[in-house]
Amino acid sequence: MKKSRVKYSKSNKHFSQLVLNVDRAKQLKMHYNNLQEKRLNVLTLNHAEIEKINGNENIFIETEELYNFFSLTEINRQSDIAQQVYYSLKNRKYIDEIYTKSNGNTPYRIYVFRLFAPINKISTSLAICISCTQTYNEGLGLNYITFTDHNSSQELLLYKDSIENLKNGNIITNNNITENEYSNKIYEYYRVIMNLIFYMNAYPENVINGVPQKAVLDENVKISDKKITISKNAILFENYEKSPHLRRGHWRTFTSDYFTNKQGETIWIDPAYIKGEAYTVIEGKNNVKSIQ
Repeated sequence: MKKSRVKYSKSNKHFSQLVLNVDRAKQLKMHYNNLQEKRLNVLTLNHAEIEKINGNENIFIETEELYNFFSLTEINRQSDIAQQVYYSLKNRKYIDEIYTKSNGNTPYRIYVFRLFAPINKISTSLAICISCTQTYNEGLGLNYITFTDHNSSQELLLYKDSIENLKNGNIITNNNITENEYSNKIYEYYRVIMNLIFYMNAYPENVINGVPQKAVLDENVKISDKKITISKNAILFENYEKSPHLRRGHWRTFTSDYFTNKQGETIWIDPAYIKGEAYTVIEGKNNVKSIQ
């Protein structure tokens, strides 16, 4: 039986144009409402310049089920998120950079890529830039993820408070907290981006060359051997969907020097109760009528 063909995200023409004209864009004099808006513009232009000079990877999330898994898995905010991401980039084509300041130099990693998924999940590919230091406190402002979709650019600091705000549907704009439907979509995208990075590190065998075999691509999306696709891990989904536990599953990257042989490796932590015992209440044969 033939599998039906799947439409994937359209080309991100908005960001592609920015990449082509980034030198001119950097020379324009802009008016900013606040420092946060200015910083985001600088980061977006830097992202475009990096992609223009170094190129980028194009990553396809093959199935809606895998996308849903990424979008529903909460980010573990109890650990150093920047550090987790830093080590999870070890197998990606990241760029090593050095930030120079008065009290010394800070090394950090930058990774840029375009993210594609079934078109009803991401209509236009996301242009993504990840920057991170070995620990959040080493870099502070160097630890962030930006993405540009078809109409705007967004930034997330890799810090638990920033993610907590997004989880609550809040975005800070002009020092005011706003909440709308798009802010929820932004949080979804950031969950997908981070969980995708963790997944690729944990299951490198599921990252294969080429676009999805049944993909229907926008004519502006060029096919090359630099594109990669991610296949579904059936066992991972089965464990996740059937788990009766209270705490959600999450990713764990070994970052401490203590883990000599596993440092930089990412694993999936199954859902589990933090304290106490687990009980499952099921529908018995003798009380079917009483609960209908």
